[in-house]
Amino acid sequence: MLRSAKKVLSKFIYKGWNFYQHRRALLRKKALKEEMDIQKAKKAILVCTGLMGDSIMVTPFLAQFRQAFPHLKVIMLCRPTQKALFSPMGYVDEYIIHSTGLPYPTSWRAIKEWYHVKRAVAAHKPDIGIILSGGEWLPLLGIVGVPLRLDSVRSKYPDLASAFYAFPNEKYLSPGVFLNALRTLGLLPDYTMLPRLRPADEVVERIQHRLIQSGVHDFILLSPLAATANRTLSIQKIQEYIQVLSGTGLSIVMVGAVAASDELSGWQRDGFHDWRGKTTTEELIALTALSKVVVTVDTGTLHLAGALGRPTVGLFRKIRPEYATMYPTVLPIFWEGEDACLPGCTWDSWYGCQAIPCRQMEGIRSEKVKEAVERLLRERA
Repeated sequence: MLRSAKKVLSKFIYKGWNFYQHRRALLRKKALKEEMDIQKAKKAILVCTGLMGDSIMVTPFLAQFRQAFPHLKVIMLCRPTQKALFSPMGYVDEYIIHSTGLPYPTSWRAIKEWYHVKRAVAAHKPDIGIILSGGEWLPLLGIVGVPLRLDSVRSKYPDLASAFYAFPNEKYLSPGVFLNALRTLGLLPDYTMLPRLRPADEVVERIQHRLIQSGVHDFILLSPLAATANRTLSIQKIQEYIQVLSGTGLSIVMVGAVAASDELSGWQRDGFHDWRGKTTTEELIALTALSKVVVTVDTGTLHLAGALGRPTVGLFRKIRPEYATMYPTVLPIFWEGEDACLPGCTWDSWYGCQAIPCRQMEGIRSEKVKEAVERLLRERA
């Protein structure tokens, strides 16, 4: 009963907060002059608070935006993850950090953090704001008086945006979606540019030292866990991969989040190193860059490895193959069974599988993964 009451109260507060922000932004919009030459702008604020993989796909936009408007001071409203990804690239001049990336009044701390972000954005007085991910922040840009506000056509607040960029495929993101924002700004973007990252030199040195201390030299980076259960391998499948991949002669370093009840915690095997929950985003980037081969499900690590140019074996469901061919260094592997999914499984979302763990992911043969790893090692040699 108490839980239901809290849920109803939270929903009421959430709707009230959204209504308050929306109305304030609309009132402010009436007083704003929204016609401006971007070449005369001095400051731009970019909002990017999405998942790691989505954020990595923003890098072609950042590179071309920086090149097209070198006179602009570029500020980014983001989570710590995005700062870790983009800082070594030098595309952004200053970061405004929000811990969760969601402007919701879930606690007094969250409300204080929202007001901190509001003051920081207002202090910069940006001339243009571009929503890359995190459309929930568009009302704040209106409230502080950002004259031009660019969002995708899927905007949650279309009446608050000054202009829109195309989002051609409603099912998934791609680098081209963000490059469409440049087209809206009057540029001709290079849609062939792939996401690119590089690790910070000092972090690479720190990870190298940790690897040496752990007795790890050449290693496979294993990332078997994803944000959703249907892309995550079962404990039994992970143990099977570790046993089979040990036959390559390389150490295995596993990364990802640690579950509350985790059968792998404390599990030991020669050459296996469990680094889940033991790396920051900066350190994960460096660790990925130092690996010989990456074996990963369709998660942020896949995009990290692809953007870093690492030889990678990607494990995919046939129902969601869209990122299998995005990166030239990724060798995709699918289940070899029939194409049909179980009744009720859909392509519409990441949560489309009716069976957890996904039978397609579980059905990928570990020997086939080992063969793919050995092939990439030979080609690398």
